[in-house]
Amino acid sequence: MRTYARIEQGVVVELLQAEQLPEFHPLLNWRDVSTVPGIAEGWRETGESFVAPVPSISPEAALAMTRATARAQINYWRDTQERAAIVFDHAGHRWDASLQVRDRLNATLGSLNAYGLPAGFFWTDADNIDVPMTQLELQALAEAHERAIFARGWQIHARQRELKRQVDAANAEELASFRPDWPGTAAA
Repeated sequence: MRTYARIEQGVVVELLQAEQLPEFHPLLNWRDVSTVPGIAEGWRETGESFVAPVPSISPEAALAMTRATARAQINYWRDTQERAAIVFDHAGHRWDASLQVRDRLNATLGSLNAYGLPAGFFWTDADNIDVPMTQLELQALAEAHERAIFARGWQIHARQRELKRQVDAANAEELASFRPDWPGTAAA
């Protein structure tokens, strides 16, 4: 049994299973496609071979996929923001704050609790000024650091929730130009 395809304007419009191709009108374009696996109506002829049509999706499905992409962009933005360093004010100085600084402060405080404060101890602020510190002052700095990280984390969380609400309400045109960021930030 052989498979034959009738081709119109480069597209398979009909398939026929037969031992041999019957006599048809000579203007009908029939080809033996027995060796083309999975061929079906709608496939396109490309010279000596055939290709399956690109599946079409509904506008609703396309919009849902665009929304999912935008939500993934928001999650990436949120994660990047949470890893970014910030600067906060405490005790008349500007200080760096980040997850790395948190690790340094915790390791230092753990060592100070076990071994005491070395002579001449200081912590360097965001302006690269060495600030002499007592153990209590360093503990207060660590607490201020945690408050700054928490406050920034809450801002990031609230913004990503707002961005997700915007994405859920956006149409396709709005989603096409969507870029997660802080309000008033120009898109790159």
